[in-house]
Amino acid sequence: RPGVAQSISLDVYILRWAAAVLRQVRKLNTDLPALVDEWASSLFRELDYRTELDNAERFKALYSHMKEIYVPCMFKDFTTSQVLTMEWIDGVRLRSASSAERMEAVMRRAQGGSGSSSSSSS
Repeated sequence: RPGVAQSISLDVYILRWAAAVLRQVRKLNTDLPALVDEWASSLFRELDYRTELDNAERFKALYSHMKEIYVPCMFKDFTTSQVLTMEWIDGVRLRSASSAERMEAVMRRAQGGSGSSSSSSS
């Protein structure tokens, strides 16, 4: 989403400040701001869509043999830190589908058919 990195940066700044205050007030020997920094670094790496592409490719390599799982093809040449480009798949978004629709798609996929419904779009 646009502006998400800036919003997270502000949250991390506030959290880092709170960690420093907590460390001083509680007289902790642990470097809480450094822990926040490490967590934030990991979080920002996850916001990079190139990392998401690498994770999807690893997932596909591990699970592509399972008929029930379909991972769309990723287009590395058209992916940047802010844009993830992948194969289009017709179907219903999981969060929009009912439990029955999800189960039907899984069963259809397990029987070798398409994992999506042609009458719906996302």
